[in-house]
Order: sequence, then C-alpha cells, then structure tokens
Amino acid sequence: MPGKRNTYAPPVPMPQAKEKTGRTITIYKKKPPPGYVVKSGDTLSALARQWATTVKDIARINKIKDPNKIRVGDRLKKPPMNRMPPVAIDPRTGKPLVL
Repeated sequence: MPGKRNTYAPPVPMPQAKEKTGRTITIYKKKPPPGYVVKSGDTLSALARQWATTVKDIARINKIKDPNKIRVGDRLKKPPMNRMPPVAIDPRTGKPLVL
C-alpha cells in the first residue's frame, strides 16, 4: 500500500461570478495533489522503465511493502532520475551516435 492518501489541496480561486442578488462571489476549485495516479494495467516495472529508475526505488519512496500489489487510484511519487537512458552506439566506430 503506498504512503499517505492525502486528498487535501489548497483551493485555487476561480473566475468571479455574480449572484442574482448582484453580489460577487468567488468559486474555489481544488488542485489535485502532485504525483502519478495508478491506472488499470500499470505495473511498477513498467513505470520504472518509463521513469528511468528501478522498482526498488519506487517502492522505497512510496513505502510499498509488496511491489506486486499496487491498486488503481493509488498516488505514487516519482523518484529522482538516477540513471541515463540507453545510448545508441555506432557499431563501426564504437562511439555514441549523435542524433
């Protein structure tokens, strides 16, 4: 189970509106909390590849005890990028390809 499920976010003022009485009111909209919301079919290994990190790092940062058990709707924090994506090597020269 990921860390805390905090749904509170500070309100964001929306455009002003006028009531029938002529008074002006401000409508507030909640900002979604930061992080990634798990969707159906997501796995930690797929997210780790997408975020260029490891399953172990994602589980550690989100305090997940069993990495095989994440649920749709869980909010995950992304770990800092700790490795570079693979680089294409020119087989003739052995040097990285510049695209």
